[in-house]
Amino acid sequence: MKKAYYTLSIFIATLAVACGDEKTDGSFRRVEIASSNVTFTSVGGSGEITVKTPDTKATSSEPWCQISTSGTKISVTVEPNPSLEERTAVVYMTADGMADYQIPVSQSGVKMKTIGMRALDGLGETDAKFAYEADYPMEVADVEDNWLQATIEGDSILLTVTTSDDKTNARSTVLWLVPQGQTAPHIPVVVTQNKRPKYVLPLEYDDYLGTYDLAYGTTYNATTRTKTLRVELARGNEENTYYLKGILKDESVGNIILKYVPEEKGIITMNAQKICTKIPADPTKDAWIIMFYSNSNTVSNGASNSLCSGKFDLLNGLVFDMIHYKGSSGAVIGGFTLRTYPTGATSGNSAWATGAANGDYNYCYIRFSKVE
Repeated sequence: MKKAYYTLSIFIATLAVACGDEKTDGSFRRVEIASSNVTFTSVGGSGEITVKTPDTKATSSEPWCQISTSGTKISVTVEPNPSLEERTAVVYMTADGMADYQIPVSQSGVKMKTIGMRALDGLGETDAKFAYEADYPMEVADVEDNWLQATIEGDSILLTVTTSDDKTNARSTVLWLVPQGQTAPHIPVVVTQNKRPKYVLPLEYDDYLGTYDLAYGTTYNATTRTKTLRVELARGNEENTYYLKGILKDESVGNIILKYVPEEKGIITMNAQKICTKIPADPTKDAWIIMFYSNSNTVSNGASNSLCSGKFDLLNGLVFDMIHYKGSSGAVIGGFTLRTYPTGATSGNSAWATGAANGDYNYCYIRFSKVE
């Protein structure tokens, strides 16, 4: 009886060992995983799966995901993914007498974002630099409009824009980037440039046209007073000329002429000039507008005695002073005076008739502020 009991004990022990590889549901035990690192960015790279089960074999479901094994280490190498879409592969692992075990390998598509992008200046910018973050090196593929140039420098986008031609609207274009060394995918970056400021130096001829508040000082009976006069710069009959209207009450006597000088950075000048001959108040005399500085008067059409626009303030509109260039002595704040001289003469001391020019004789410290 003792011998039979011993034999039965051996059988029960053997059965217990045989059943140890089997779960209660009848399936086999699976490969056991110690650790895994198989999540990748678009640039790809290498990861690793560590298993506890010896003699584990592994295969990959996708050719872009390569597998190699060494002992309990399974190396996973993933190629770059230059698309915008995420992709997934599966690593299948099995061992003798074990059920297959699957681990997904995920890889993101190309991701990129710009940092600190803003609308560019309407006056144009050279090498405006904006940082970007991407998980794949980028390069410029194309720019839709030729007013923008772009390059990649490290982790920054360098942009160069010309001055906008549009004073009314901002403009936008698309800069297309691609993963370095690839032809796709094209990743759009929208670049906007502000509209051109209404006034930009050098000023253009048409910029000056319009209505102004002319602020000036007047000298009468040795007393200087500050006044403001509403005037207009109108288009003249000759090319690049203006008529200054509003100083003379009686426009029938003629027009004061200003000239636009593009080669002098877009300034305008007002030289000494004869306004008319045989003025109604005194038909024996000519009317002149002449330059002055300090206490002297100069009758000349020479550039050295011109009143020229300068000292521009374009931040809040078109504002400029009239500057008198006194030969080699430099620029000084100047003015002009209305005078009459005997017909055919350019000298004398006869003042303009009182009231013909609002009762003012000498005008100085002239500032034009355009009325928008």
